[in-house]
Amino acid sequence: MKNKVNFLVKTATMLLVCFALACCSGDDGKDGRDGKDGAQGPAGPAGPAGPAGPAGPAGPQGVAGNEGVMMYTYGSATITAGTWAYLIPDIMFTEADKYLINGYYYIASPACWIAVPGPGHNLQYTVQYLLTANLTNGKCMFGVGLLQIGSPANLYLTPTTFEKFRIITVPIPASNIKPQSISSNPPVDFSNYSEVAAYYGLPE
Repeated sequence: MKNKVNFLVKTATMLLVCFALACCSGDDGKDGRDGKDGAQGPAGPAGPAGPAGPAGPAGPQGVAGNEGVMMYTYGSATITAGTWAYLIPDIMFTEADKYLINGYYYIASPACWIAVPGPGHNLQYTVQYLLTANLTNGKCMFGVGLLQIGSPANLYLTPTTFEKFRIITVPIPASNIKPQSISSNPPVDFSNYSEVAAYYGLPE
């Protein structure tokens, strides 16, 4: 009987100890190291466009261009009767007063471009010009006349060869046609072909 009581006491004691251990817990241990990052997921859809930003400041004024400026080049011509004429195909004679029209001829010896009007290359004649209408189509004609120096009423009849001839036309906007005094100076020396070509961006 005594042994049976002891057995029950020990058993009860063991159950109490197990119950106490089950009810009590110790402090948490340290966290383990983080695992490796997973693979990157797919990109999400694009967001809506943001509002337009404010307009930027105006840029500086650009360099003036040569819009509308035309250069016509004609081949060699030997003048034997003192006169010659060149057709300007894109300008009607009735519109000629809306253009600045300049002519230049090229002499092989000495090699140079000479403005029209002006003295001839050998100073024995002067070259004058006259704008007229072509009788067939009304286009503008640039006529040149070689006049003897000292006798301007007489044509210079010695054969003279213009190796090349160039006519430069510059349209004048209506807003730019204004009365000017005689003392006004042009922006370029039109008697100098090189200066005119450089001013309008034309080839030599």
